[in-house]
Amino acid sequence: MGVTKIRPTGMGQEWSTTMDAIEIANAGHADILGVGNEVLLRGDLTEDELIDYIERARAGVSGRIPVGYVDAYFEFEVHPRITAACDVVLATCYSFWEGCPAEHALLYMKEMYRRAQRAGGGKPVIVSETGWPNIGTPTDGAV
Repeated sequence: MGVTKIRPTGMGQEWSTTMDAIEIANAGHADILGVGNEVLLRGDLTEDELIDYIERARAGVSGRIPVGYVDAYFEFEVHPRITAACDVVLATCYSFWEGCPAEHALLYMKEMYRRAQRAGGGKPVIVSETGWPNIGTPTDGAV
């Protein structure tokens, strides 16, 4: 069993960044290509624009590796067309940022994962980002 390598690409750096990621993938240095990182959450791209990037990336790797998109787990529920365009769901799951107290964070994260699984409709789901800060300002019940 190897380590899955994900190369998320930021759309703010235009298509050239995605082309770099495709080149890395085609050289055999990635098992999954992650296109974009929270561009829907921030409102950087429309669904149609993101789907175009995903489809172009998939064509660029000729379907040799799965192509997905990285965003908050709930974005895959809200944007089923994006979920459908992905081969793999790359979900970010941060209990802290949703104000969950630390003692419930693991259960809450499991629920985020289950929601991403339901949205994915049988597609693989990978928690691409998670964690808990050890310094900073509390968020609601999360300290």
